[in-house]
Amino acid sequence: MIVPSMVNAIFFFMMRQFFVNFPKEIKQVAQLNGLNTFGIFRYIVLAFSKTSTSSAASFWVHGELE
Repeated sequence: MIVPSMVNAIFFFMMRQFFVNFPKEIKQVAQLNGLNTFGIFRYIVLAFSKTSTSSAASFWVHGELE
């Protein structure tokens, strides 16, 4: 029951907007420093996405408590 309630169009849109608007310059600098695509995603993108993930989680918790 937890996973179906977490799948929400608003959360998908919020995460999509974050990943679409992620600066290309940060990815380019990470490549210059020797990271591959998986390393960029793991160390850079996921680290920056903590704020949008935590806000989506807080919206989900608020919705479940109502």
